[in-house]
Amino acid sequence: MPKVVRLFNEQEKNQMGLVKHIEELLEKAKSGEIQNVMVAAEASDRTIMTGYYNLDAQEKQYMLGHVQADITMAIVEANVDRLIEFID
Repeated sequence: MPKVVRLFNEQEKNQMGLVKHIEELLEKAKSGEIQNVMVAAEASDRTIMTGYYNLDAQEKQYMLGHVQADITMAIVEANVDRLIEFID
């Protein structure tokens, strides 16, 4: 399983911060660092938009597994102190 690298994970409501991150991804795509992409975005009307490039159904599932691993890691990180109590 490849290494999961968080490109960003900010919890701010700053539109320019969002644009900055998208522009950074665009630069990585232009330089060839990104081969395929999976996107999910929430519009201002709460509509969820998804998009994929160079991913078939199996590859989408593969990428989704890595997203889930990243989410699980964030949950562990947020609760590491409580988890250590169970070990001790």
